Amino acid sequence: AIIEARLPGVFLVKDPNDLSTSDLIHKIAKVLNKKLYLVRIPPLMSRFMQFAKPNLYVRLFGSFQLDNRMTNHTLHFQPQTTTESEIENMVNWYLKHLHK
Repeated sequence: AIIEARLPGVFLVKDPNDLSTSDLIHKIAKVLNKKLYLVRIPPLMSRFMQFAKPNLYVRLFGSFQLDNRMTNHTLHFQPQTTTESEIENMVNWYLKHLHK
C-alpha cells in the first residue's frame, strides 16, 4: 500500500524485526536450498582490530538499527508482508532473470 500522507520530515520505514547481515544471508540460503558456510573471525583477531583499526571494527562489528516508531505512529504504518516472503520473492525474481 502506498502512503499518501503529505507530512514534513524524514520517515524511516523498516521491518518490525531487526535483521543482521548474517540472518539475511541465512534466510537467502534457505530459500535457495543451499548449504551455507560462514567463517567466523577469531576473537583475538577481532579484539586486535578493535584497537588497531577502530573505524573498520565499528563498520564490521557495530550495530546499525533504525528506530521507526515515529514513522509507524505518524503514518499508522504496518508492513503488509513479511521479510521472509519478500526474500523469497526477491530470490525467485533473481533466478528468473539470472540468464537474461
